[in-house]
Amino acid sequence: MADPSAPRLAPGSSTSNVQDTFNAGKPDIDAQETQEWLDALEAVLENEGVDRAHYLLERLIDKARRSGAYLPYSANTAYLNTIP
Repeated sequence: MADPSAPRLAPGSSTSNVQDTFNAGKPDIDAQETQEWLDALEAVLENEGVDRAHYLLERLIDKARRSGAYLPYSANTAYLNTIP
């Protein structure tokens, strides 16, 4: 179950626009695989919450970087600042 105190996505944000944000101008060579990954992420978000999704993404990023993939850093996120 999702933690109600966990960070929330900003209104209008979703995992469906991830591809558009990061791959502008690049063709998707396997749209079915991409959709499977996005569907899996959406299921984790809905069933286990953003903390679990964040953990899994951090593990994937770490694995990709250790395997030689270049992943640029971005300080922009889709999360709302809920700190008063």
